[in-house]
Amino acid sequence: DPTMIRPAETVSVEIPGGDREYLMFDWLKELLYRFDADHLLFRDFAVTVRPDGLSAVCRGEPLDPARHVLSREVKAITYHELKVEPTPDGWLAEVIVDI
Repeated sequence: DPTMIRPAETVSVEIPGGDREYLMFDWLKELLYRFDADHLLFRDFAVTVRPDGLSAVCRGEPLDPARHVLSREVKAITYHELKVEPTPDGWLAEVIVDI
């Protein structure tokens, strides 16, 4: 599919902190910043959450308007009803974004 995001560039991200909700918020805020500042779209993530923070390797490519059609754009990540909690099957994360 020519519109698919290619894993052409790799970006490493380090976020300090111990609270899961704040880590989720800061992680998503960082991804949004990378889109706004560098026009990067990501498709693959290798994320490790530790007691003292989060490490991630993100792979993607710069936005190409000829190939990537954005139907909606996230403007901000919100704390409203933000939830990160363990479940019997793994973890559940709920985030509301402003578009």
